[in-house]
Amino acid sequence: MNAMLRNFVWISAWVGAFWGVLQLAQVRTSWDHAACGPWGCGPTATALVSCHAAWFMVLLPVSVAGNRRLSGDRRRQLGLALVALAAATLVDVISREAATWLPAASDYQRPYFIHRCLFVVASWTDFPIVQMGLLGAIWLFTAETIRRGTSAGHPAQCACDCDQQMAPQTIPQRQSTR
Repeated sequence: MNAMLRNFVWISAWVGAFWGVLQLAQVRTSWDHAACGPWGCGPTATALVSCHAAWFMVLLPVSVAGNRRLSGDRRRQLGLALVALAAATLVDVISREAATWLPAASDYQRPYFIHRCLFVVASWTDFPIVQMGLLGAIWLFTAETIRRGTSAGHPAQCACDCDQQMAPQTIPQRQSTR
């Protein structure tokens, strides 16, 4: 019953935090159109923060479960795949904006091409590419930290006395009395 109560409290806290993050979109501030410029104008800043934070909240249980249950090699592979997906998506955004926005942009707007690409990534809330790239980077970092800790002679995931039990025992040598 104690574990069920603890899980209920954690789930309730997560749902409350998720609801709170979604309510950020309702807040009106003086910097609502801070992302607007020659590169375009999108949703309000509070709506963007709310959407990106909601994706972080959705991926939080996945990242915690992955850190607990995945081995270092699997975490490294999945982290590398997520970082590669984020990088490929960024290359796609840059090439798509170069093919569509740049030819249609005025001479005044063209110097803001990088701003336009960052604006598109920041306002793309349909898919959590930024959050998945960060999660992949975190998993790569933790897997590398575990690997380095293990290879340095400090077992990172062994919490037993198995190293001492399996250590070769030396046989005491008799001293000769010559």
